[in-house]
Amino acid sequence: METLLQDIRYALRMLAKNPGFTAVAVLTLALGVGANTAIFSVVHCVLLRPLPYKDPGTLVKVWGKLEKTGIPRNWISDPEWWDLNDANRVFSGLAAYGPADGANLMGGSGEPVRVAARGTTSGLFPLLGVAATQGRILLPEDDQPGHQRVVVLSDAAWKTLFGADPGLIGKQIRMDAESYTVVGVLPAGFEFEGRVDVWSPLALDRAHPDDRGNHNYEVLARLKPGVTLARASEEIRTFAAGLDRAYPADYADQGFGMYLVPLQQEVVGDVRPALLLLFAAVGLVLLVACGNVANLLLARATAREKEMAVRAALGATRLRVARQLLTESVLLALAGGGLGLLLAYGAVDAIRSQAAQILPRVAEVQVDPAVLGFTFAVSLFTGLLFGMAPALHFSGRGVQGNLKEATRGSSAGAAHQRLRNIVVVAEVAFSLMLLIGAGLLVRSFDRLLRVSPGFQAGHVLTMQISLPETRYKEHSEIVTFYQRLLEGVRALPGVQAAGAVHNLPLSGSYFSGGVTIEDTAATGVRRDPKTHFASIEADRRPVTPGYFEAMQIPLLQGRLFTDADDSQAPPVAIVDADFARRFWPEQDPIGKRVSAGDSDWRTVVGVVGHVRHYALNVRGREQVYFPQTQSRFNIRAMFVAVRAAGDPAELASAIRRQAAQLDPEQPVYAVKTMDDLLGASVAEPRLNLILLGSFAGLALLLATVGIYGVLAYSVTQRTREIGIRLALGARPGDALLLVVRQGLLLALAGVAAGLAGSLAVARFLSALLFGVTPTDPLTYAAVSALLLGVALAACCVPARRAARVEPIVALRYE
Repeated sequence: METLLQDIRYALRMLAKNPGFTAVAVLTLALGVGANTAIFSVVHCVLLRPLPYKDPGTLVKVWGKLEKTGIPRNWISDPEWWDLNDANRVFSGLAAYGPADGANLMGGSGEPVRVAARGTTSGLFPLLGVAATQGRILLPEDDQPGHQRVVVLSDAAWKTLFGADPGLIGKQIRMDAESYTVVGVLPAGFEFEGRVDVWSPLALDRAHPDDRGNHNYEVLARLKPGVTLARASEEIRTFAAGLDRAYPADYADQGFGMYLVPLQQEVVGDVRPALLLLFAAVGLVLLVACGNVANLLLARATAREKEMAVRAALGATRLRVARQLLTESVLLALAGGGLGLLLAYGAVDAIRSQAAQILPRVAEVQVDPAVLGFTFAVSLFTGLLFGMAPALHFSGRGVQGNLKEATRGSSAGAAHQRLRNIVVVAEVAFSLMLLIGAGLLVRSFDRLLRVSPGFQAGHVLTMQISLPETRYKEHSEIVTFYQRLLEGVRALPGVQAAGAVHNLPLSGSYFSGGVTIEDTAATGVRRDPKTHFASIEADRRPVTPGYFEAMQIPLLQGRLFTDADDSQAPPVAIVDADFARRFWPEQDPIGKRVSAGDSDWRTVVGVVGHVRHYALNVRGREQVYFPQTQSRFNIRAMFVAVRAAGDPAELASAIRRQAAQLDPEQPVYAVKTMDDLLGASVAEPRLNLILLGSFAGLALLLATVGIYGVLAYSVTQRTREIGIRLALGARPGDALLLVVRQGLLLALAGVAAGLAGSLAVARFLSALLFGVTPTDPLTYAAVSALLLGVALAACCVPARRAARVEPIVALRYE
């Protein structure tokens, strides 16, 4: 222990004697360790940390599927839920819950607010191991039809909407114009699949109409003790096959089935590949940083030849010398790790704010003890890694070798220089791999931004309104409300057009269903065996007049909807270009007939452009529009789209006043511009690009410094040689080319290795790219040229210094 303390004290003195070297090494390591710590904190929270529920490893989601109709993931219908409960042999508990719909709630202030509400069976909270902090959770008796007028509030809703009133339990609140009794408050911080303010019972009824095609619920289950996921999956497949056989009329020719997904995997979703890629990227950055510090230490080792020779002559063993050098390296690494930890705190805050709507559980990301342990381990590892180079350099030669090197002054051995060159080649290779990854994401993102969404997003304000069923029971009441609202909005100054749609593009709101086509020669679609009518699953859009004008969705043929297309007029429809192209490729679609499930037949009166409804990188299904006034579905929730001449955000208050004049209890919520929605739709690829691009830029900077450092050191070591060359008649340009050639050879070797590495790992990038292949030759060529250009620039300063060597001075060198 005493010897170790001596090594530490001596190492601290040596580092203090060289503050410039120490500062550069510590800062270089801090950048690498800080980036690794920040990304690991995200990976640890999102991918590795267990979910905050009871025994999360045994929780699974039950999904349905209709593979032959292009629906690989589907919710569960009422009859399927009851069948699953009756046939269950592998689950210790089951719970069904609906979508996180909104509800209009009268808060403690008396103002209407829109809250996130979700219906569930009483088994959900026991499955998750969650108890109420005030009152109780939902009980089995709440599941009975007619007993469902109770709610459980989230802690945040209880505090923000009702001022944390402890007397609220047992009292009634108004939600969607009806009274509900508050029976409990959930723990602070509890979330399940997003924010939910109000939980209420689903109160499913076995006597509900046997509609197996109406899939409304997600299902969570817990595996029984001793039941493996494989066994449960086989059981659920067998169960689904039995339903398929028992109800051929409901599931015929649809590829019906069921499968299980672990809840942890469900929560992580599609972000795993991106996070693992970023984690690998910061690992490469750390290796590049280690290479730079190793080169610094090797350069510094030349100045310590005599010191080490004397220590060896006085009896220091090879192990003693190596331990001293490794101690210095580890101290450097720990100092870099400490500074990197401070940088990581800021980086984690930035990631939390930028990825709030992208990464699951991102609010839980923090620098916790596990992350601190990771930082310490990484710092220790890097210290040993880059410290091995000088340790091996000195300890491998023994006393005679060190004394011989010391007598040569500053001349480095060939092995010493080869090691530095190898390190630089590795730095260039790793940097090229990161740059190619970033280049591919840049091209992919550019391709994504060039995709036309099918509408013009600029100057459009959107908002959502959901009318409660208790106050708007009749279809005519719903239609009247939206007609009067839109009339008032269109009369506002600065409004160019206004309309409403049930599901707004890029809003995360979807509505699809079966569409029957009367007359088509299209192949590859299901046909009724008696009528031969074709049928497909398509996106269905109830809209009002003015919607297409507000969104500037182009009219390609026919006409748009007008006020004359009311409930008394013949049913009409508008189809998108994809629909018309598929079913009437050589015919005029105007006058053709389709059925959208809410009427006998609708006449097609227009064709509009296709809209990318789900995301810019997903073309989506064919689309059918029909007037809201002619829908037999009582569509109460609508998005209003308003096109403004100026800044659309300035209209928000006036539109809210228009809605309040029609119904004082009706909130207007989700107020956003279409530009905001369009930006949010590409937030994930933008974040991936920013992070990987930052890491690649950092690696490029470090590699450039590494090339410069090796060449500058080489010029210093070869000053006498260069002077002799010049004295014997060589021109300054020859000396310049000598150094540039050395630098470019290192860069070319690194580029070759980097290209091979990039091709080897290219397939891991494919899931993150759009419109670009992982082996895109243009990207590889452009990035390689960029790196070689930067390497050439890094060669210039030491090359010019070599060309200016004075022969007389050089011959006196050393």
